[in-house]
Amino acid sequence: MIKGEYTYKRINVEFMAEGVKLKGWLYLPEREGKLPAVVMSHGFSAVKEMYLDSFAEVFSSSGLAVLVYDNRNFGDSEGEPRQEINPWAQVNDYRYAISYVRQRLEIDPNRIGKRIVPGPETAAIKLVATEASQRLYYYTTNELGINSLVTDDESNNILLGLLSSFAGTIGGGTSEILRNLLGEHVLKLPK
Repeated sequence: MIKGEYTYKRINVEFMAEGVKLKGWLYLPEREGKLPAVVMSHGFSAVKEMYLDSFAEVFSSSGLAVLVYDNRNFGDSEGEPRQEINPWAQVNDYRYAISYVRQRLEIDPNRIGKRIVPGPETAAIKLVATEASQRLYYYTTNELGINSLVTDDESNNILLGLLSSFAGTIGGGTSEILRNLLGEHVLKLPK
């Protein structure tokens, strides 16, 4: 991966989400001023050691602060039962992660984004979190390539493109809970 011009440090962090301690790494580039930031987490059952550190190193060396964390019940984060996937809880974890980053003194709270990692299930979770939170400056997704770094003005086009790319998955065997997530919260369909 291509790295930028900044050196950075990685610190262990933890924050609370609905009474559950979430743990992760905060990458801080060594540069002047308040930092723009990206919040990253895998969806469902993957953990931060599964390539998120590589993405974070590239982003940090380019001047972005990056929070990488494990969802509740997985990896270093707390939560019971272990290994239980709860998409609604993961959406809330994302909200708490964004709030945590916004409160850090090093971070510009008006320039926080998130990185959607590959996979239709992950994208469904992250889209719901994005749609529910107007506090994000941008988001990216691998499915649409690096050019999917967008501002709020362009988010409708990105959402439509992303939803189109998952049409086959949704129709071809996606679980009921994911269809409900996309249908109710993203497409605004009745229950």
